Amino acid sequence: MQVLSLTSPEAQRRWSEALEAIAKSDRYRGTTFPGGKLTPQEGLLPLGVDPQSGLWEFWHVQSGDEPERGADGQLVRQESGAHAMVESGSKGTGIVLVLLPGGTFWMGAQALDPKGQNFDANADTDEAPVHRVTLSPFFLSKYEFTQGQWARFTGRNPAHYQSGFNGTLGPTNPVEQVDWWTSDRVTRELGLELPTEAQWEFACRAGTDSVWWTGNAKESLAQRANLADQTYVSFGGWAEIAAWWPEFKDGYAIHAPAGRTRPNAFGLHDMCGNVWEWCWDKYADYPSAEVRDPRMSPDGITDRVNRGGAYFQAGSEGRSANRGASAPDYSYDPVGLRAAR
Repeated sequence: MQVLSLTSPEAQRRWSEALEAIAKSDRYRGTTFPGGKLTPQEGLLPLGVDPQSGLWEFWHVQSGDEPERGADGQLVRQESGAHAMVESGSKGTGIVLVLLPGGTFWMGAQALDPKGQNFDANADTDEAPVHRVTLSPFFLSKYEFTQGQWARFTGRNPAHYQSGFNGTLGPTNPVEQVDWWTSDRVTRELGLELPTEAQWEFACRAGTDSVWWTGNAKESLAQRANLADQTYVSFGGWAEIAAWWPEFKDGYAIHAPAGRTRPNAFGLHDMCGNVWEWCWDKYADYPSAEVRDPRMSPDGITDRVNRGGAYFQAGSEGRSANRGASAPDYSYDPVGLRAAR
């Protein structure tokens, strides 16, 4: 892995070009990297810039094959069937990490002052106080962790809804039914980690302070989120949940293949809906003062945070500030993860 990502002539060329471009990029202007500058990262290879976000993307070489860029600049990912991958050892596309610049943002939401920061009429009390958070730059996966990637590395696919189900699912659907303990272990074995709750919300908002990263109106979620809709109802889902927006139809009865919805301004897909995503932190009250790189160290059986909502829930669960919490041994089909570094 060191040769492939750091010492080979191709790796040295790609890193040299990437570091020079990042140093000149407006998207990273003012970013303070550890040691003063970004350095080559073992296990990663630069993939170039996303044409929409302007942010640099990187291939995590241990997790699968390198994705290619199509003529439009978008990544083209390939996967063979999950069972075939386990049996034959064939590969599919590896994890793609986006280098986020970090910065300062307002975290949380409040429902008391319509003119105040991050007002959200549906905000819960545990989303307050709204507070300033400063984050160092970090990497976050462009997509949710897929069933194919999980099966390649662990040798099994724990998902409840997997390849062959209803004729619609495949190895690029998000892995689910994974508990926090296992998610933490697998990401660490890959040289990655679960994002902190602050990193997750910063990444989801992508510079916004609205109810959803898409805006304040539910109509802004069209083609950008997989939530409870009429497709879900036609599959046997609860009509009373889909009643939050009776006209909404996203086309997916359960979770969608990772990356099918439109990305946010950071080029990240499925930050609203699809499956809940585990965060590294334990569930705890927010601080009232400004904080830098907060990490709420988990311990024992304390509940862990999950974020983003899921395919079978109303839009209120996919709000940028909404917080979920579950025991670390909890595993259920709407709960997955997204890798960070």
